[in-house]
Amino acid sequence: PNEKFLLIGKGWHERQYRNEISKYRNLEYREFDGALGVEDFDHSDVFIVTSYLEGGPMSLMESLAAGLVPVSTDTGFVNELMDLSGLPRELICSTTKPHFIKTLLLARELSSKGLEPRRERILNLDFKRLAALIESSYEQP
Repeated sequence: PNEKFLLIGKGWHERQYRNEISKYRNLEYREFDGALGVEDFDHSDVFIVTSYLEGGPMSLMESLAAGLVPVSTDTGFVNELMDLSGLPRELICSTTKPHFIKTLLLARELSSKGLEPRRERILNLDFKRLAALIESSYEQP
């Protein structure tokens, strides 16, 4: 009840969830304009990616660089990003309500304990290292 949420999306006024989400007083919705700025991360602790079709996701890399603890679906090379940042893969989840809430609580706990991602690992990620990271996500176990 005391947590505040910032939901950044696109076209939510057209979605079925809009009416339900607008009931919550601790939730602010901001229309996505194509770029996330520092101000979007400044007062945040947790970053959530719910997409199943992402190339990176780049937004998750940006959130890691900002020091946020991410919760994400298993998309793109999220597993490798979690490993690189030193965060547990338990932060990768499905969007089913019980699993998602459990994972969100874990992220909040990690954030409150000061276990932010190792920001310098993401900031030092150059193109060559990024290419190797992407290639490793396609390797067979």
